[in-house]
Amino acid sequence: MKNASRISLTALTLALASTWLTACEQAPPAAPFKSVTDMRQFMEWVLDPVADELWASVGIIIDEKGETRIEPKTDAEWAQVRNNAAIIAEAANLLMLDSRAKDREGWMIAARGLIDQAERAIKAAEAKDADALFTANSDVFLACTECHKTYAFSTPAEAADAK
Repeated sequence: MKNASRISLTALTLALASTWLTACEQAPPAAPFKSVTDMRQFMEWVLDPVADELWASVGIIIDEKGETRIEPKTDAEWAQVRNNAAIIAEAANLLMLDSRAKDREGWMIAARGLIDQAERAIKAAEAKDADALFTANSDVFLACTECHKTYAFSTPAEAADAK
């Protein structure tokens, strides 16, 4: 009886090992993601419009009439700024999808940097702090520009103009 137990235990061990090895050899299932835009469309249709709104949400205009501060005034305006910053942060996550990532190093660092700066803009909007939002928006702009210098501009002259 002892030998029968050893044989069935050995058979079970071999069967489990075989199943495990077969499972390891199979390709992982395809990601459930489906991009519907190419990179240019993603930038123009998704990121650029909300970034433009975010950047236009605070500022100072100085002209012959004096100084005019631009900043959200109502709860709804502050919420829209927060929402735009959140869209930018989440869109930066989409930039890290394998189908969009240009590489696994600099691209990922740049996308993560955009997320970090957009999070600062979210916090500034939630605090209704126009000065902090101005600084965060500037840093979002710089994160975009630095990435574009490496990945978006076709010529060195375009990259130099972005400085």
